[in-house]
Amino acid sequence: MNAFRNRRASLERTVLSVLVLTVPGCNSDFVKHYFGRGIDGPTFLVMYAAVFAVTFVAAIALRGIVSSSWIVTFTAVVLFLGCGVTRYVVGSQFGMRRFGILIGMMVVGTVVLLLTGRWSRPSSDASPPETVNNDDR
Repeated sequence: MNAFRNRRASLERTVLSVLVLTVPGCNSDFVKHYFGRGIDGPTFLVMYAAVFAVTFVAAIALRGIVSSSWIVTFTAVVLFLGCGVTRYVVGSQFGMRRFGILIGMMVVGTVVLLLTGRWSRPSSDASPPETVNNDDR
């Protein structure tokens, strides 16, 4: 079991190292504070619920404006999951190990965002437009 934990910790350090080296601003104090030890677990979960609420409302508002609603849904899911995955990776680096509620929120939030998305597909009862016959002149 110890070997598994050591491998997991090594993989998490590698992922974080790649993230810090490749994503601009990822090594900032903002990321360390909000996704590391700066905020305790319950406070972060409240903040993550607020992230879901803002993402959900913005997705609903944008679906009425943007013609490609699947892009809005995809973007909302990526932003929502991005915050959760970032907390998991960075939090793991700071020794946090209890992520059950966070993972549950990620799953439920993603399902809600996907189910409320209006995927553009033609309706089955749509009839073709009538054509005008100009041959009777």
